[in-house]
Amino acid sequence: MIARFLFERPWVLLAVWVGVELVLVGSWSFSRRRGAAQAAWCAFGALPILLILSTIVVTPTERIITLCEQLAASVDQGDIAAIAQAFDDEFEACGYDRTAFLERAERTLTRYRIDHARLRNFAVMVSAGDRATVEFNASGLVRSAEVGAQHLSSRWRLTLRARNNLWVLTKIESLPTPPLNVGDPCTWLW
Repeated sequence: MIARFLFERPWVLLAVWVGVELVLVGSWSFSRRRGAAQAAWCAFGALPILLILSTIVVTPTERIITLCEQLAASVDQGDIAAIAQAFDDEFEACGYDRTAFLERAERTLTRYRIDHARLRNFAVMVSAGDRATVEFNASGLVRSAEVGAQHLSSRWRLTLRARNNLWVLTKIESLPTPPLNVGDPCTWLW
């Protein structure tokens, strides 16, 4: 919890720091003690250190969210090679192995164009060891010769594992998204 607060949310850290600093300066204003002044000055000095640490330290949750955003950008560009790099050798989805799934995804991305892919509402659960699950909402503009352009919202669950200090996908699932309930991604693949 502390790691999440310190390293993943710098704006929350900054807001808490401002509150603490106001209390310390207020305490010094009333007491005029040397210790209160030193505490206030130390807090001023701690802010840059905390922000630098927050920027330098990259947590597993941040790595997973970055991977998901890179995948969304690759889908937006139709870059199957970049997508394939994020898949584990033992990847499985919809009864397809890695190769079959990527072939079908490539055919689908040639037929349909996805623009402005956006991800939000991440829920990342990193288990002890090398496994993790992430759920998020995705939206984008889907275009094709048959359909024209439609805005599509969906919810996804990705299962990942750490391999050589990188996270790779082992499974993809589509989750129900009211009111659309988009369904299984297998029905989208040609």
